[in-house]
Amino acid sequence: MRVPLNCAANSVQAGFRGFAGRPIQARRRPEQHENRRDQMSNTRLRRWIFIVSTHRLLRAVAASFVVAAGGCGPYVDPVQDAARIDQVARQLIVMPVITSDGAFGSGFPSSRRNIVTAAHLVDQHATVGVLGHELEPLARKRFSQNLRRPRSEDWVILGLAEDLWHCNDVDPAHRFEAGDIVYFGGYGDGANAAAPTIFSGVVFPRQAGDAANLVHAHVPRRQYAGISGGPVAVLAADGRVRVVGIVVSGRTHWTPYERKQLCTFIVPSKRQWSRACFDMFGSDDPTAPVAPRTGFDGTYPPADPASAEDGLILPEYLRSRHALSR
Repeated sequence: MRVPLNCAANSVQAGFRGFAGRPIQARRRPEQHENRRDQMSNTRLRRWIFIVSTHRLLRAVAASFVVAAGGCGPYVDPVQDAARIDQVARQLIVMPVITSDGAFGSGFPSSRRNIVTAAHLVDQHATVGVLGHELEPLARKRFSQNLRRPRSEDWVILGLAEDLWHCNDVDPAHRFEAGDIVYFGGYGDGANAAAPTIFSGVVFPRQAGDAANLVHAHVPRRQYAGISGGPVAVLAADGRVRVVGIVVSGRTHWTPYERKQLCTFIVPSKRQWSRACFDMFGSDDPTAPVAPRTGFDGTYPPADPASAEDGLILPEYLRSRHALSR
């Protein structure tokens, strides 16, 4: 019996059906495989971008809720050792620095004729006042005039034409480790305060992107206006204070569990400290050229309290203490 042509075609088609009942498809060309792979790669890429974008959006929303709620966790303050802070306060020389428009901050003598302070305090001013004397930027003046100065360059050296100030030791070789104790001094309570505020901080781990000469320390929570330019010091094993840095800024570091107030300070190199210490050390000849010191020992506190050089200036809060110790 003859089979109709259409029935034969149907039978042949049925004979070529696979186990799943699907007709066997013709083999794809190579370019079709490439297009298919490209489509799958694009789909995976879009999914990944969507996941990452969503994750970032959720983090931003969570952060906004934290900020709106006043932060993530409670403030945590470092322990303040009253006895050691008092030991520092009896030695550390801090001076109020006042501009002609009434702004104020802090500074300290790096030698008998130089005062170091923050560049952003001096800013565009030709001179600033320190204990009744008008001082002008002697070195690094460009950083006081540059409003876009890097934070790591935010310090300036003021100078006089005579040896005038008592000064503390400077330690240009000090190396910092997280957890070290450092001491801060500054006129955070106003330029007319009877004495500077002295407090301690704990060196904080370095942060990504920090300049090599910037160090952060965890400090008590307080208002820090007026602290800028003040000294950062360590208490050496021999009981003497040694200056190691200059306060320039502060910020809050927070995690989901706690918040910490940080003070940032600059640590100049030995060469930079040397340039901040122009005076007549080592020479009694008034005609001798003034040059950077090779040593960094200061004049205060003197080894013998009775041998203090009366011609050099001490702030009043130290003068009264020194008089009692003689």
